[in-house]
Amino acid sequence: MSRFTSSGSGGGQKLREVFGKQLPPGEKIGESWELADLPEDKSVIANGELAGRTLRSAIEQYPNEITGAENFALPFPLLIKILDAEDVLSVQVHPDPETCRRMGKGEPKTECWYIIAAEPGAVIYKGLKKGITKEQFA
Repeated sequence: MSRFTSSGSGGGQKLREVFGKQLPPGEKIGESWELADLPEDKSVIANGELAGRTLRSAIEQYPNEITGAENFALPFPLLIKILDAEDVLSVQVHPDPETCRRMGKGEPKTECWYIIAAEPGAVIYKGLKKGITKEQFA
């Protein structure tokens, strides 16, 4: 599956330029979902013996072969996206399991970012220095 979204975060055309993705001409595209097993988005296998089936149905039929007996889990625990972050992205907050339970919604989420390419001067910010106020941050 490869689904493009223009999720409000300022993307561009890098998914076409770097990965050869087919994009709507001139539209700013922020991300491409490459692998997903979510209720609203399920990857479909593109070729081979299982072509046309969802990742979920393939894992259900072949759990040991795909994830290994000790690692079998549904939904599949990875969501793989390629981002084109041309503009500054929003702050991402992922509550821990206890906070999710207390709030009665959402799931905890661990993220890993792998930077494939970056423009000169690009930065990633993580957290704030101790003692920084909202006013200083703004």
